[in-house]
Amino acid sequence: MLGTTLAFIFCSAALVASECCPLGQRDGAYCLDGSDPGAFQCCGAGACNIFCCNCDNGCRQPKHVAARGLKGWSAWTGEPPTCGLAQNENQCLLDKFEAVDTNHDGKITIAELLAGIDILRPLLAEYDLDAATTKKDAITLFNAYDVDKDGHLTFVEASTPQDVKF
Repeated sequence: MLGTTLAFIFCSAALVASECCPLGQRDGAYCLDGSDPGAFQCCGAGACNIFCCNCDNGCRQPKHVAARGLKGWSAWTGEPPTCGLAQNENQCLLDKFEAVDTNHDGKITIAELLAGIDILRPLLAEYDLDAATTKKDAITLFNAYDVDKDGHLTFVEASTPQDVKF
């Protein structure tokens, strides 16, 4: 039964394809529309997963891109929307999850999230946050995605969009 359930979850996850909406960098850290959502937020038009992907309603769009009918990070930057040229979105998410899950137990603890925060939010240094603020916001982020409140994030929890309030 467990094998069937896991197979269903992984097969279902493979059907999900979406664009990542990370902060870009042009004289600071900003979204494509020029807004600055804050150090721990994503540039999605709606809720995103913890990796800033699978955002409800896609990514925020700059007016000139939307007016020309172009969509997403690729149209604005000319770069691929995933984290590697040959990777699909799901592999990108899995690679990031595995990079943060340093003990490879299939779960991310708050300690692993704090240690790997630069993987989740690569431009965090642009905000010059003090250590206490960074830790507080990282814990808020963790708690928002830990929907069953068991003290760790599974891949499903981490890859499910949540509306995080800071």
